[in-house]
Amino acid sequence: QAKIRSDIETHIATFNEQAEPERQAVSEELRRIAQHEKKLLQAHYDDHVSEELFAEEQERLRRAKIAAETRLAELQTDYTDALEQLDLALQLTDHIQAAYITAEPAIRRLFNQAIYERIWISRETITHVQHAKPFDDLLASQRPTTSRQASIDGPPAAQFQGWTLAGPRPARRPGHIKDPKAVLCLGGSHVQRC
Repeated sequence: QAKIRSDIETHIATFNEQAEPERQAVSEELRRIAQHEKKLLQAHYDDHVSEELFAEEQERLRRAKIAAETRLAELQTDYTDALEQLDLALQLTDHIQAAYITAEPAIRRLFNQAIYERIWISRETITHVQHAKPFDDLLASQRPTTSRQASIDGPPAAQFQGWTLAGPRPARRPGHIKDPKAVLCLGGSHVQRC
């Protein structure tokens, strides 16, 4: 969590640093527009500018001022609220497993759809996973990249070793034989036929 927050703070600081020259340029443009408005108004008072030209120039300056103010507002975004929301989201991840286990099936499905693009299951055991964005990017450093197929199929689901669709796999009793016909290939929402 600390690394994620640190990475995002670094990204924000880098963005703010890179945006500073543009912020200064836009602020300077707003000063020029204000000066031009004063000159235009003085020329209008002195009767050096026709009503039509005054109206046209005033409209052009208004559009330029709105565009500059909008861009300046974009460049001066305060990321405090975003960082607070990030902290809240990261705190929720502290107890994500408990939330998943106690959730209703529909909520579990939403968890799965948010975190995983695909989950490969063989004989009731998770064999591979492909994470959804942004989890795919966050976990990229942990993924094997020795082959093209590894990056497409996702990493082997080592963290799920010993898990089945019903949770942790119970210890096998001596003589317990698994029936391969117990696993059916059914279609449904977000399920592909075998």
